[in-house]
Amino acid sequence: KKEDGAILDEIYLEEEEYRNKGIASKLIKEITNDYTVDNITLEVSMLNKNAINLYEKLGFKKIAVRKNYYKDSDGILMLKEVR
Repeated sequence: KKEDGAILDEIYLEEEEYRNKGIASKLIKEITNDYTVDNITLEVSMLNKNAINLYEKLGFKKIAVRKNYYKDSDGILMLKEVR
């Protein structure tokens, strides 16, 4: 949790072992409920269709493409406006 003026900048969930366990969904819901944030941005591989579908279901919109961001694909930058 955020404490005494601390700023939560970035959170990384990159490991395969964390996928398909509901962690990203719980984390995003926790951040939007417990922290004072205006927006959440994330980037995801365009090949990760499951994650893209989840993020869209959680209210994220595609706002940009980062060409060749990953070794094997472009990255998609997504935004969720919280407040």
